[in-house]
Amino acid sequence: EPPLNVDEMRTSWQDLRMKSTELPDASRLATIYTDLQNVAIQEDRSLQSVSSLIATGALQAGVQLGHSHIFDYYQDALGTINTEGLPLYSRRVTRPYFAVAKTHFDPERITITERLFRRRNKMAANSVIDSSKEHSHGHRAN
Repeated sequence: EPPLNVDEMRTSWQDLRMKSTELPDASRLATIYTDLQNVAIQEDRSLQSVSSLIATGALQAGVQLGHSHIFDYYQDALGTINTEGLPLYSRRVTRPYFAVAKTHFDPERITITERLFRRRNKMAANSVIDSSKEHSHGHRAN
């Protein structure tokens, strides 16, 4: 969540400065980049596609971006891809996303939008019924 005022901005800046010591040095970043290039060449994929796949895995694993943990995750993932190959890694990392996407295209599944419309229509129908009851009770009294 981005800072919304000056005090939050200062606090955010102080937090960032304190955590900057956790960031990898230039040598470690260069190693990760070289490993990324090597895996991309080995797997005959673009650097961007390999990096995007690893980022997907990091998000799935709940790795916090902006901390040294993301760099650890990248390095571990590159080692895993190097060992097991990109297709196996890709299947494992993307399986949960495809499972969710599959449910979204299930014609038997009621979507959130459909639920909202049904609820709204039901409320509107109840309102009409309540209104007609009140109206008919008013006529009987006359």
